[in-house]
Amino acid sequence: MFDQVKDIRSFSLVVQLTSLLGTLDTFLQFFQRAEYRPPLVHGCTAITIPAAYIYRDSGQIAGLFEGIAGAAWYSALLDKEYPGRPQDKSKSINTGLGVAHLVIIAMILLGNIGFFLRRKTK
Repeated sequence: MFDQVKDIRSFSLVVQLTSLLGTLDTFLQFFQRAEYRPPLVHGCTAITIPAAYIYRDSGQIAGLFEGIAGAAWYSALLDKEYPGRPQDKSKSINTGLGVAHLVIIAMILLGNIGFFLRRKTK
């Protein structure tokens, strides 16, 4: 598969998909030479999106895939540009994810309230 790869100039585009913090920094630091840097597209989950914006705005990365929230935002842009297009599932998935987060927060609050009430009665 890598028979044709001789050096970094063999890559016309690098796509990195990860949910780990710090991997984008590593790619930007080490996957380049003084005379050549292939365009880098970064795909990430919500936790790493804020750290990636500065690299996108500075032009160090050529593109940014922002997970579910980015898909819903892009879908909203497409809806504005093409009003008659069929609806996709990105908005409902993003809404479901938001509701799931609220349920988790509610469970944590209820568990803590129950813990303190039970501790107070003992």
